[in-house]
Amino acid sequence: MAEAETSTSASRVIFISSEDARAQGGNLTTPGTSFVTTNYRFLLQQPIAVPAHHSIVMSLHHCSIPYTFYNFRRNINDKLRFSITASGVSGSSATEHTIYIRPGNYTAISMITEIQKKLEAHASWVAGSTLHIRFNPETNKYEWRYNAAGGGGRLTLRLTQDPDTFSEYTDDIHSEIGFDNMKWFELSGLMADSWFDDNGSGAADAFTWGWSLGGASPGQATADTSDSTSYYFTGDDTTGALPYINYFSSIDMSAHNHSLFVRTNLSSHSVQDSGTGGAFSSILAKIPVEGERGSIITINPTDGAVHQLLLKIKMIDVIYIRLTDRKNRLIDLNGLDWSIALQLDFIETPKIKIPTDKRLEIEQKLYEEFKKNKEGKN
Repeated sequence: MAEAETSTSASRVIFISSEDARAQGGNLTTPGTSFVTTNYRFLLQQPIAVPAHHSIVMSLHHCSIPYTFYNFRRNINDKLRFSITASGVSGSSATEHTIYIRPGNYTAISMITEIQKKLEAHASWVAGSTLHIRFNPETNKYEWRYNAAGGGGRLTLRLTQDPDTFSEYTDDIHSEIGFDNMKWFELSGLMADSWFDDNGSGAADAFTWGWSLGGASPGQATADTSDSTSYYFTGDDTTGALPYINYFSSIDMSAHNHSLFVRTNLSSHSVQDSGTGGAFSSILAKIPVEGERGSIITINPTDGAVHQLLLKIKMIDVIYIRLTDRKNRLIDLNGLDWSIALQLDFIETPKIKIPTDKRLEIEQKLYEEFKKNKEGKN
């Protein structure tokens, strides 16, 4: 049976709340730490059937999302790995330790406190040692110095997951604190460990900073040496000529949350995504993260109607919806529900005219003239 909208310019709008989907038993996450409201299935009591000669154009009519998700999330970006060694000794092949950043919303300043607090509380930390970090608002970067207790020491930030391939960890905070591989290290797109050394002499040149690698081909290099006991390493490689090349990147406390992505099972043939190598994805809409934390992120009808997707399906009886980050990882709204409205417009499926080969067209015309002449003679 044809839908009433197919003969008019009217649209059909489907309002869906994650709370209602959960009441249907449609929450698709597992109870526990991964139990969230952003992955569900909703069953339509009145399925939508599309006549053979019609198609559906779908758009995001409205969306309301509470801004209660964190910029530092469990198992997404909550780790910082490190090693403690004697001064001058590479930490890239030493015992690796991990501190865990408590999930939450951090600023450039509060993250400094969190890192320092977790390091100093770790069992491997040498009492009396201090990692100094300060935020420079002019460069939007962190600046560092490590003061080791006693006879000196080295703190190595273990940023390299596989030193033989220079690959980075995918669950740590290197991008947030200024070690994005576009700049660190050596503007190469590759990742190395970063170390801060104190030789314990108390002299003006006691502090050094550089990079190191472990693995099958270990190595290390010094990028900068202090000239005072209060020196901070800014990322400048002072071993080169002026002007110095800087290897620290801007800090980004929202590196994983610049945008949210609404994904559905209906939108699997209309959007191509660089994250899947340019293949089709399930993305319905990309939503910029704006406003204050604790507020509501909304998409209005005039915004959502800008991008329209032509659906190839002829029956809609169930809708799967996910709210994710750019890497298709579920967003945790910390227990709160969200809502979405999908607009469906029925259109007549345009007839596609297959272009005729020009040579065949000429031959067909000659044949028609031949037939006409032959019939005239008879």
